[in-house]
This record gives sequence, structure tokens and C-alpha cells, in this order.
Amino acid sequence: MDFIGGLLVDLSLLGGILLFIMSLFKKYREYRYKMIILGLVLIVIWWVFIDTASLQEAFQQGKEVAQGI
Repeated sequence: MDFIGGLLVDLSLLGGILLFIMSLFKKYREYRYKMIILGLVLIVIWWVFIDTASLQEAFQQGKEVAQGI
């Protein structure tokens, strides 16, 4: 399950970056604002899940150190 979650988080970052870059092309001028907003939302989702994973890892390490004392 961790693999699938990590894969989805990585795909959200990739999709966010691609949408943000694609919004700069003239071909997608009509959808520019929607693509920028969606790209930023996907990047924020990636950021939140990466921060959550970091906090969980830090909590687990702190718990292990506390049990060793």
C-alpha cells in the first residue's frame, strides 16, 4: 500500500509540473488559468503528503529513542 501511495504522490508532482508548464504554451491559452490552478493544487498535494511522511518518520524515530532510554 505504501508503494501505491508513494506512486500517486509522485504522479501528482509530475502532473502538477506538466500542467504548469503546458499552461505557458499558446495552444492552451483558453485553459491557462484552470491549468495553473490545477497544477498548483497537485503540487500542494505532493507537498502535504511529503511533509506528513517526514513527520511520521520523525515521530517513529523519536518514539524508538524514547523507548531506549
